[in-house]
Amino acid sequence: MRLRIVRRIALEGELGCGQIDHGLSSSTVSHHCKVLREAGIVVSTPVGNQRVLTLRPEFERDYQGLLASIVRRGSAAPGGD
Repeated sequence: MRLRIVRRIALEGELGCGQIDHGLSSSTVSHHCKVLREAGIVVSTPVGNQRVLTLRPEFERDYQGLLASIVRRGSAAPGGD
């Protein structure tokens, strides 16, 4: 799930927590967003009544190869992770 979230943010630039579904409850999605935020991978910014996730610039800069691999893995595996 977290890889899917990171992949979508990498491809779309930003992602509102409310846009993440994948058949999970909102509390589960919120938990995954929190883990990514606490790990320093994403930044969560309040926009209106929701939070928008973006990749931390440092993550994009320092882990370009990892990020490229995450994005490639998603396009190569139709079932996802």
